[in-house]
Amino acid sequence: MRTDTVKCAASGMRVAFFQRIFAHYQAGLVKELAVHSQHAYHFFGDSRDPAGSGIEVIAPALCGRIPFTYCHTTQIGSRVAFQWRAVREALFGPFDVYILEGSFTCPTNWLAIWAAHLRGRRVLLYGHGWRRPGNGFAEYVRRMFYRVSDGLLLYGKRARAIGLSKGVSADRMYVVYNSLDEKSMLPWRERLTENMCQEFRCAHFGKAADLPLLVSVGRLTSAKQYELLIEAAARLHAAGREVNILLVGDGPKRLALEQAAREKGVRLVLAGARHDEEFLSLCFASADIAVIPGAAGLTVIQSLSYGTPVVIHDDDDEQGPETEAVHSGFNGGRFRYGCVDHLVTIIEQVLASLPRGSKTAEQCRTVIFENYNPSHMREMFDRAVSGLPAVSFQPSEVR
Repeated sequence: MRTDTVKCAASGMRVAFFQRIFAHYQAGLVKELAVHSQHAYHFFGDSRDPAGSGIEVIAPALCGRIPFTYCHTTQIGSRVAFQWRAVREALFGPFDVYILEGSFTCPTNWLAIWAAHLRGRRVLLYGHGWRRPGNGFAEYVRRMFYRVSDGLLLYGKRARAIGLSKGVSADRMYVVYNSLDEKSMLPWRERLTENMCQEFRCAHFGKAADLPLLVSVGRLTSAKQYELLIEAAARLHAAGREVNILLVGDGPKRLALEQAAREKGVRLVLAGARHDEEFLSLCFASADIAVIPGAAGLTVIQSLSYGTPVVIHDDDDEQGPETEAVHSGFNGGRFRYGCVDHLVTIIEQVLASLPRGSKTAEQCRTVIFENYNPSHMREMFDRAVSGLPAVSFQPSEVR
């Protein structure tokens, strides 16, 4: 690690924050914790994705400017992983608090918790928590794993509600949400103009550029269920309401989606896999709606950050906790899972009630400014590290 590191807090707790990897999108959180926290965070993660999931790892340039130590992770299959550095630091490290990945399929995390507790150190677990209610042996092991920790850092309120139903203390469950690197997105957002958006639409759809634009960003896989979007566009066309569709991503369903669009007369543009923020900022800002008919996650946060409403399905068991950011009628809508007719209805409703413009963009960004940003995440992390009780919610606030 380089010596010209960012200066961390001189007072407060010393915190070891372990992840199998720190993803590229977590750069905002990492910088926020390293620079603005009341505690001193040291980050530990692998230099490559051991699971081969395609997730982009945090940039080495950032790791060289903060307290960051690369440590090897051994991955077995899709879930089981060993990170022996966590055990070593729990036994001998100079830290007061340890934050570990909240996965009970990492045997070394169990060992690290016991080792830290032997030394009187506190351990917090960071992750999704409960994605859906469940029972059986796996759920029993999960509850035991969470119980031996000192607190859970959760991505959403729904996981907290499920935890409450299983008898976990509310004071131990900290809803930190999730976020993108808001500060790195800000310059792109500020430079956008309506003329730039119009040029973008014209470049992709020519004379049809003025039709409503529906976008989605993600891998072209069965889990995304983009065929529902193609069918919805075809039914809108049959009813005299034409739309354009722009899909950003690549994957095994590409050819099938192209063929379906041709057969149904749907105007579809496939932009391929794009990760540059300049293109993505134009993609979302130029759209009328981001439609995610299948599994949704961080794309929800990205779209709302650029002021674009989001349409998702209503089965929270089948998507990520970031979908809690979507509030029907305010910044998007929800359709009945797998129902094309209802998807058509919701698209029409959102197009009518949330037209492109400054008012809609402001409504979309409200939830980002309030909860889904690195600054808010840092506040919740610091609260948990300090040992303060978690923030409580009214029942009406939890979907």
